[in-house]
Amino acid sequence: MLLCLAMLCVLCAGAAVAEGEKKQFEIWLPANTQPTEEYNEMWYYLINGFQTAYPDYEVIVTPIGENSDDANAKWQMAAASNNLPDMLYASVGYVDDWANAGLLLNLEGKLDAETMERFVDGAVEYTNQWNEVEGIYGLPTRAETQGWFFNTDLFEQVGLEIPTTWTEWMNCINVFLENGIQPIQHGGLDIWSIWGYHAMFCNYGLDYDMAMQLQNRELKFADCDAFVKTFERIAEMAAAGAYNDDVATLNDSVANARFAAGECAMYNGYDTKYTAFVDMLATEESDIANHCVFGFGPDFEDGPEGYCGIRMYGWTLMCSSKLEQDADSLEAAMAFLKYFFSEEGTQIVEQYQVPATEFTVQDTEDLTMLEASIYESYLADITPVPDSNQVWFDQSIKPTYRNAVTGLICGTLTVDEALRMMQDWADTM
Repeated sequence: MLLCLAMLCVLCAGAAVAEGEKKQFEIWLPANTQPTEEYNEMWYYLINGFQTAYPDYEVIVTPIGENSDDANAKWQMAAASNNLPDMLYASVGYVDDWANAGLLLNLEGKLDAETMERFVDGAVEYTNQWNEVEGIYGLPTRAETQGWFFNTDLFEQVGLEIPTTWTEWMNCINVFLENGIQPIQHGGLDIWSIWGYHAMFCNYGLDYDMAMQLQNRELKFADCDAFVKTFERIAEMAAAGAYNDDVATLNDSVANARFAAGECAMYNGYDTKYTAFVDMLATEESDIANHCVFGFGPDFEDGPEGYCGIRMYGWTLMCSSKLEQDADSLEAAMAFLKYFFSEEGTQIVEQYQVPATEFTVQDTEDLTMLEASIYESYLADITPVPDSNQVWFDQSIKPTYRNAVTGLICGTLTVDEALRMMQDWADTM
């Protein structure tokens, strides 16, 4: 009897690590290959730094695809079969659903107070604010802004200021067209590349409560000003000729390169650090970082008071609740989280992103024009909102929402057709 109980305890706690073996845990990363010094460098240096500092532990990385649709599909399949890995790096939008379903480990009390105190005020609360169960189930890793990039040289060339209202926005588009300048380059093949559009819905009043009304069919999309008016504004831009002629067949990387080459005045994008996006834009032939600025996009004169911008903690580290069944893997995973959010880990992260923990503030005088404007966006007096299809709505909305917005940009959908698509999605919920 005692022998059986002892064997049962070992099984419940997970297989013990043999003497000399390292304690391991597995993490899924949205990547195509293992991190290297040239690819996914931040993770390469974090993992190697951790394993150097803690030689008794080992991180097993499973790349699940860099394409967001591929990664989302694998996360969702794993969650549906209760087979999440020990740890995963994924969108904050999954935290509440998986926590409420009992799939995530409650991290409250698992890390020491010193580690938890390193987070920026409100960051952990932001990540867990939609959970129905008490506790901490996701830890934010980075701050992020989404919006628009403006080529200041082209604006100055035609005597325009960076637009802040919709009237100014459309005037800029029309003036650029009159002067033979392409207003916007957009890659419609990549339906996820709509970062600058999310805040538009919020500037027409979309919030969490409204999103739940739409999702629960208490409000129809066709009766919702936030969607009707935003869709109308996007269609207005397309009808005016704001987008490149090949918008439906272009991918985002080419649109990005065209902006870097000075071939358009505006480009919608995101930033997770005031140097990271510069690296994406700039080439040896381009000095765009000293000739463009970042902004959250237009406010609407016919919208509610207050100005919203996408500034959020969109990416999160989570652990499977099944991790508690393996004491050695749990120990290794908690050690990694402690390292990730430590001063040493933060120093690595801040080379690539704006961390969710305390980081070194740079003097904007030493930054390029673009870097300074992005840094200022982290301090701007706005109402910070998340990407609604990542956080507020059920994750199943993503392809429908992205196709609706992209269809309006490409001119392949009317406003009514886009609204019908959204309602068809809600009717399946």
